[in-house]
Amino acid sequence: MKSALRSARPSNGAPRAWIAVLPFVVVIMALGALCAGVAGRLPDPLATHFDGDHADGFSSAHGYLAGCLAGRLSSAGLLLGGAAARQGG
Repeated sequence: MKSALRSARPSNGAPRAWIAVLPFVVVIMALGALCAGVAGRLPDPLATHFDGDHADGFSSAHGYLAGCLAGRLSSAGLLLGGAAARQGG
């Protein structure tokens, strides 16, 4: 006996892609706001890596922000690229 169930029409994927990227946009905005709010109080060599009890990696505050933003943007780009490749477009 054949089933009467029908699948939904495939969507163009645009709303789904924006929903997937939205958390990255929120994190980027929050990170930018946080850095803008505390930038004047941060030390110039900012400790960015710790090994045990002492810091062994340093960066400028602007370099740290740029690295964080680059990481989040590349993650969002990979997510969108993978979604586009799966949908064939």
